[in-house]
Amino acid sequence: MRRLCLVLGVWLGTVLAAEPPWPTYGWLTSTPEEQGMDSARLEQADAWIRDNSPNRYSLLVVRHGRLVYERYYNGAGPYTPYHIASISKSFLSALTGLAIDQGVIGLEDRWFDTFPEYLEVADPRTASLRLRHMLTMAAGLDWRDSDIWQVWAPAPQLYPDWIHYVLTRQVHAVPGERFFYNTGNTHLLSAFLTRRTGRSTLDFARTHLLGPLGIAIGDWWRDVSPQHYYTGGWGMHIAPRDLAKFGYLYLRDGAWEDRQLVPSGWVRASTSPQIRHNRGSDDFYGYLWWMDNLHGFFIPSARGMGMQRIWYCRELDLVVVTTGDYWGSSPDTVRIVNDYVIPSLYRGPPEVRAVVNAAGGQAEIAPDSFGTLYGANLAPAGVEWGPVILDGKTLPSELGGVKVLVGGRNAWLSYAGPGQVNFLVPEGLPAGAAELEVSHPGGSAKTTVVVAPVSPALFGYSLEGRPRAIATGGGEIVQAAVPNDYLELYANGLGGTAAPHPSGEVLTRAFPHAGPLSVEVYFGAARADVQGVNLTYAGLWQVNVRVPEDTPPGDVAVTIRIAGSVSPPAWLRIG
Repeated sequence: MRRLCLVLGVWLGTVLAAEPPWPTYGWLTSTPEEQGMDSARLEQADAWIRDNSPNRYSLLVVRHGRLVYERYYNGAGPYTPYHIASISKSFLSALTGLAIDQGVIGLEDRWFDTFPEYLEVADPRTASLRLRHMLTMAAGLDWRDSDIWQVWAPAPQLYPDWIHYVLTRQVHAVPGERFFYNTGNTHLLSAFLTRRTGRSTLDFARTHLLGPLGIAIGDWWRDVSPQHYYTGGWGMHIAPRDLAKFGYLYLRDGAWEDRQLVPSGWVRASTSPQIRHNRGSDDFYGYLWWMDNLHGFFIPSARGMGMQRIWYCRELDLVVVTTGDYWGSSPDTVRIVNDYVIPSLYRGPPEVRAVVNAAGGQAEIAPDSFGTLYGANLAPAGVEWGPVILDGKTLPSELGGVKVLVGGRNAWLSYAGPGQVNFLVPEGLPAGAAELEVSHPGGSAKTTVVVAPVSPALFGYSLEGRPRAIATGGGEIVQAAVPNDYLELYANGLGGTAAPHPSGEVLTRAFPHAGPLSVEVYFGAARADVQGVNLTYAGLWQVNVRVPEDTPPGDVAVTIRIAGSVSPPAWLRIG
C-alpha cells in the first residue's frame, strides 16, 4: 500500500508543531479561529448536546496544543473528576506498554504462568491466555458488562474473588481466535501488572504516567480480595482537562515535554488494527483502543459507558474529549466530531486550478487511472489512504472530507491535502468532456475535464533537478541502469483493461493486462523487450522490461506508448 503513495509523489508527514506547548500544569487557551477552526460550527455541537444528550458533563476541543473550545453541563467543571468507565482501559493499555518497555512483562507472556494457582479452576482451553489476547479482547471467555453491577457492585461480599469469577465464565473460543468485549479480562490484566511490577496499578500509574502528565486521579475502584486489585477496565475518576492531556500524549506519539513517556512504537501499535470486532471495512480494535474513520480521517478513540470519548487525529493535530453520566442515555457522541468538529476545519469552498494525469501532467485523464487535482482549500490537512481504509482492499470515495465526482460518478481517492487530491478515475467513462465536481463540508466547486481512452505516463521523481523514471530492479528504486538490466516501470493511464476489476479495489496480487492493446516501451529510439504488463494497485500498472542492448550511455528518455498515444518522457541514466 505504501508503494502507491510513493509513486504518486506523496510523502505525508504528521502535521504537528515543531515545539508544541505542554499542558502539564495547565492548558494554553486560544480562539477556534486562531487555530483554523470555525467557532460557529462548534457552537452547533454545543446546541446538539443540549438538545440531544442530557447526560453530558463536558466537551473539550484541543487544536495545535491549545484548548480552543470548552463547555460543561449538569454542574460539571474542568477540574472535577468523574467516573470515566471504560476509558480506563486505554490508560491500562499505556501502563502495559510502559511495563513492557521496562522489561517487566512481555506481550506474549502467558497469564497463568504468573497466576498458576488459578489453573485448577479455569477451563483447560484458556491455558494459552496471553497478554496480547487480553489487550485485543480475545480472551475467549463469555462476558456481559452488566455483571459488574449485578454481581460485584451491589454485594461484592457475595463474590469476593473477582479473578475466579472471570475465569469461570463459559468458554466460547480459544484465546486469540476472535474479539469478544470483556471488561473482566482487563481486571485480569491489572492483577497481572500488580504481581509482576510488585506495585499496585495505581502506584505504577502515578509514578510512570499520571504524575509526569500532571493528572490527578480522584478515585480508582478496587476489588474486595485481600490484594485489593485495582479494576483494570473501569473505575478511574479523572477530570475532563486531564483526559485531554492523555489524548494529547497519544497525539504526540507518547512524547511529553523533554522525554518519551510512552514508547512511540507502543502508541502506534495500540492504535493500529490488531483484531476485527465486526465485519465492516473499519471495524477494528487495537490494544484497548478503538478505531474510527470519520470523513476519511483515521481517528483512534478511547470509549467509556455513557458515550464518553477521547478522540485524537494526528493529521488534524486535534484532540476531542466528551464525558457524561454513565447511567444516562445519549445518542452516539461520534456525531460531535463527525458533524461539527471536523466540518469546522473547512473554512470555505474548495478552489480547482487544474486536473491532470497524476504521472505525466498532461491535461487528459483516462478511465481507471490516476488523476491529480490541484487547487486551494481542498482539505485542512494531508491524509493518505493507507492508514484510513483499514480493510486494505478498497480506496475510499471520501478522504480528508473530500469527495470527487467525474461525469456524475464517484472517484476513488488515494490522497487528499490542502492543495492536491489524487484520485482514481471511474472506469467506463466515455471519451470527451466531462464535469468534475469536488466537494467537502465547506462547499463544492466544478470544472470541466477531458477524458481520453488512454493517457499513458510513467511515474517519476525529481533527482538533481531533472525528472527520472521510477524503475525498480528486485523491488528497489534505481537511479541508473545498464543495458540488459531487468526493470519494473510504473505506469498510469493505460485504461481500464483488466477485467473484471471494480474501480476502487486495491489488488492483493498482480493482475495481468487483459485488453487487446499492445504496450510498447522505448529507451530513446530503442524499443525495449516488454516481458509483462500487470495491474498492481487499482489503476497503477507495472511494466516489466529489459533495457535494450544498444541503448547509449548517458541520460535517456523513457517513454511508454499505447494505442497511438505516447507518454511524456521520464529519464533514466544509463551507465
